[in-house]
Amino acid sequence: AFSPDGRYLYWSRDATPGPTFAYNKDSNEQIYVIERLDMETGETERVTGGPGGACRPTPSPDGESLAFIRRVRGQSVLYVRDLESGRERPVYDAMDRDNQEAWALHGVYPVIDWTPDSKSIVFWAKGKIRRVDVETGEAQVIPFEASATHTIHETVRFDVDVAPDTNRTKMVRWATVSPRGDRVVFQALGKLYVRSFPEGEPRRLTSESDAFEFYPAWSPDGTKIVYTSWDDEELGRVMIADARTGNVSALVDTPGHYVEPAFSPDGKTVVYRKTSGGYLRDGAWSDDTGLYTIPVDGGEPSELTDSGSLPQFTPDGQRVAYLAVEPDGVGQKRMLRSVDLSGNDERTHLTSGLATEYRIAPSGDWVAWRE
Repeated sequence: AFSPDGRYLYWSRDATPGPTFAYNKDSNEQIYVIERLDMETGETERVTGGPGGACRPTPSPDGESLAFIRRVRGQSVLYVRDLESGRERPVYDAMDRDNQEAWALHGVYPVIDWTPDSKSIVFWAKGKIRRVDVETGEAQVIPFEASATHTIHETVRFDVDVAPDTNRTKMVRWATVSPRGDRVVFQALGKLYVRSFPEGEPRRLTSESDAFEFYPAWSPDGTKIVYTSWDDEELGRVMIADARTGNVSALVDTPGHYVEPAFSPDGKTVVYRKTSGGYLRDGAWSDDTGLYTIPVDGGEPSELTDSGSLPQFTPDGQRVAYLAVEPDGVGQKRMLRSVDLSGNDERTHLTSGLATEYRIAPSGDWVAWRE
């Protein structure tokens, strides 16, 4: 708002500490403040702020006062500031709560205004338009009526079967074609399904009913599918299923948080990532995260690295490649990195600031990635 003589332009702004906001050194609080621009000199100065903030600056017509809203504890209050002395006093304390915590594109309180004699302020509060005498604090409601025409449409309603016997899924995850190209495995509604190409009906891979199934990957000969499971009580496992019969066994039977398993080219080893829980999942069994390998015929897992994601064997089976992410100034380096089967001889092959997944071609001649 401009002052009546047009010399000053007043505004309120968020003075929250942070990289994109000014820091209110006077109050050390996250609040709104009122500033003004001198239209003659171009200088900007802070008019008021402090605890409770200050918003909706409105100069009086005589140029002597500034009305604004301030939070007093939990209550928004109408204040008036004498621009010569700087004294501030509350005028009316039954305002609706202002939106100083919000991202308010149209201001953090509805517009207020002075009467032409600079003796009263007109404002909105509690669903009414009100007028308050600045000297006495006496307030009254300004009655009004408004004629309006509304078109009321009949509500559109659909019958919804909340527990149908069958359901047509509209999204599949981890659709992965078998090495021979004759089948595809995918996840839908938390379970894994297999379908033959070019024609065929999807069928459940397993008959497991309790755990959810994630991250399927084919063995090189197409006879097995490795995946990870999850149960809110039992947590996760790394599982192997016969691709034809659906018979299941646990490859890693220790409870944990497992993702992204993959077979070695000879089908004798599986690599997987162990991650941590917490937030939405149980926080137990969250230590020793990283990439691990384990023999398909049984044995103990071996740790390769304590970081990385999306592991895959190189085509010769001698190394494990993975996505590595490291800070790089204000951004990140997202690298295709690999180690040998002992977790040593670390090498970085490609670097991108935006890559989210790397995949090595079966021939070993190409790398594809997604940004």
